[in-house]
Amino acid sequence: MIVAVVLLGVLTAALGALAIHGFFVTGWLLPYWNAMTDAQASIISQLIFFLAVAWGSLLVPLLFGGQLKSLEEAADKAQETYDGIKRQLEESASESRRQFSSISRYQQMSLGYFASEGVFTDLDDEQKKAFVENAWHSVESKLTDALNKLHGRTRQWVSAGGKYRSTPWWDRVKESKALGDWCSDFRIISDAKWAASRGTVPTFEQLKAVNDALKELQEFVSPLDAEAGVPAIQGNAQPNGSAQTPDASATQ
Repeated sequence: MIVAVVLLGVLTAALGALAIHGFFVTGWLLPYWNAMTDAQASIISQLIFFLAVAWGSLLVPLLFGGQLKSLEEAADKAQETYDGIKRQLEESASESRRQFSSISRYQQMSLGYFASEGVFTDLDDEQKKAFVENAWHSVESKLTDALNKLHGRTRQWVSAGGKYRSTPWWDRVKESKALGDWCSDFRIISDAKWAASRGTVPTFEQLKAVNDALKELQEFVSPLDAEAGVPAIQGNAQPNGSAQTPDASATQ
């Protein structure tokens, strides 16, 4: 850096001495100056500009190097501070989601449903699907127990209605009266779980419907618990072939 300054200083001094001697001492440069064209003047102005730029590029680091270094260090420190704050916020958000998930899980375990529907807006996609799947697992045993109380021929008729939890199967479950007024609640949760198991993210309305169904099913009592049983369904609606019970069916 110092060598470059010395060389540039020598070059500048030589050019300055030449100009002083040519213009003011002997005047031998004046004829050339008076006869200079615009193109030649442009070239000389560009040379002077480049000379000024060269001095600037050398003098600025020498005169203000310490300040520039301080500014660079300050910028680096500010970036580090920003990165640290951003990392802390991300970690805090992750911890908040983890705590929320734990609290929500405990709440659902104790109540069987969420007391406030506002929590659904804070769930991510995986948590929404997990809520629906957990909801079905919590009520499936009630469904199975109720159907097992059906008269043998009626239970066979229900099982022969179609694939477990299909639309025809649900129609026969409803007609059997095994679930009473709660049949639609069971089906709401079943349909939502079927969609979630195939990767569909439940909407807020679906989550609310599942949550409402869970609330209703807290009071579920099979009509068959108060009866000795219901008569077998007669007529043309008898099953063909072997019976398929919900316990032996593949869940969706």
